[in-house]
Amino acid sequence: AISMTACSPKTGGKVGKVNMLDIVTKSYMAYVGLANSGDLSGALDMMYPKFFDAVPRNAIEQQFASMDMAGIKMLTNNVKLSDLSQFVTSGDEQFAKAKMNATQKIEMDPSKIDFVMSQMATQPGFDASKARKVDDGIEIDLVQDLFIVKDKDNKMSFIDSSPQIAPMLTKILPSDVLEKLSK
Repeated sequence: AISMTACSPKTGGKVGKVNMLDIVTKSYMAYVGLANSGDLSGALDMMYPKFFDAVPRNAIEQQFASMDMAGIKMLTNNVKLSDLSQFVTSGDEQFAKAKMNATQKIEMDPSKIDFVMSQMATQPGFDASKARKVDDGIEIDLVQDLFIVKDKDNKMSFIDSSPQIAPMLTKILPSDVLEKLSK
């Protein structure tokens, strides 16, 4: 288990061992909460900033605005992070990887479900066995890597290895980091 010693800002004293997975999970759940509540700007602020070198932020904002206009909402639930690696340093950033299990729900008008399922089936990396129709949309079981990045101020940001993002990871994350975290 990875742990660290934290200091209490009020007392300046040590509060004991803190489980790093708990700290990462709490921060990631704040990100998920922003995304689920519709605070796209807040959620994007918690994504690893270098992701936007590969995919412009305004393109993501436009995609979500289009989904919103179409009555489609994405929610992430039942999140469980596990298998947190050690953090490795590259430049002034620290990187770690965790396994993420979650359920992604895409809420929409029931009349659109079959069409959206057929479109998803054409996407690279889409695993139809992990998706199912529900009354008000589609649920997808996610099992993917989550990369955690801490900047010099220990602020965390995130990037996942979803099928849409995985091919870009070599452009987003330093190669030495990917090599160390793939072991």
